[in-house]
Amino acid sequence: MNRKLVIVSNHAYPFHVGGSETIIKTLSRKMCDKGWSTSVMSSDANRMVKVGDVEVEPGSVDRVLGRARKLGSDDRILIYSDASVCMPAILDAMDGIKAKLAICTVGCNAAISNPRILEGFKKHKDRIEFITHSGDYDDAKLLKSCNIPFRVIPNAVDASEFFVPKSRFRERMKISGSSPMMLMVANCFPGKGHEEIIGMLEKTSYTFPENSVFVFAFATPSWPIAKRMTNAISERLARIRRPRCIVLKDASRDVVCEAFASADVTALSSLKEVAPVVILESMASGVPWISFPVGNVPELAGGVIVDCKVKDNQGYLRPNQFDMDAFSRELRELLANDVKRNDLGSAGLAMISQNFNWDAVAKMYHAALQ
Repeated sequence: MNRKLVIVSNHAYPFHVGGSETIIKTLSRKMCDKGWSTSVMSSDANRMVKVGDVEVEPGSVDRVLGRARKLGSDDRILIYSDASVCMPAILDAMDGIKAKLAICTVGCNAAISNPRILEGFKKHKDRIEFITHSGDYDDAKLLKSCNIPFRVIPNAVDASEFFVPKSRFRERMKISGSSPMMLMVANCFPGKGHEEIIGMLEKTSYTFPENSVFVFAFATPSWPIAKRMTNAISERLARIRRPRCIVLKDASRDVVCEAFASADVTALSSLKEVAPVVILESMASGVPWISFPVGNVPELAGGVIVDCKVKDNQGYLRPNQFDMDAFSRELRELLANDVKRNDLGSAGLAMISQNFNWDAVAKMYHAALQ
């Protein structure tokens, strides 16, 4: 009988589509390929569905705890990122759980800094495999300060998704082949930088070529704050006349991959990240990117980093007007410089092939779960 792997993740494919969901979708499939009987439990799932060999099912704290108690000593539980809401109950019940626990602490710094959770980590660290996506992010620093060992496993992408004709998306959206095109892929919630980049456009739009096209792709969220942000951002973009702004809402994964392949530059204006998948997707497309120095972005090839030194007490960057002017200037230069874009795009694609492919990353997860 195959060993069981239960992945606990708040926002699980196919109920949402974002960076974490893309990772969970591919990771769960890859773990099946390596012999694990894999299921995903998600607090956002309202029914059970099967995606290939992977079962996706509702994952309230009580349901996750009940499943954990039924697993054997050869089975594994992986709590991924913001599913940290399950941590206190799991840690309190560890004496009655036979399965080994793996926790990907990325994105849940507030939860893991809770004294109750930290004490549970220390008490059971011999039975828990701690995973981070970057050795220099807040969660890794916290684990280090508590002398809790962890391993770094990066995010990954499937480069074959982006092997599509570069003209397909432009033809679909009636964008000229000669029009400079920027792409921003980020769902609308605080910290993703939409207000900053739209504010930049509202002030400096006249400095971009008249035929420029800026594409903003995001999904319609279910939570109220993000819903209000999505509506407000869509309204602001509709009022910008130059450059042409296209809102790509709730697009299929295929269309988003086509957009990457057609773009000249991908922009990430997030104010806090760990290991942004969108940058890896841009690299896999051979498209240069521009970003603030968030998460592991300074370790990546294929783009331009715009410096921003001011952070608030929660670790979010706070770009001032000088920073946004620099972002606008660097973006204009990238859109205008074919040689620089080609060089950066090639460097990013080479790094994906060597370091961030799913075969290599799946092996790392498989080893962590032994």
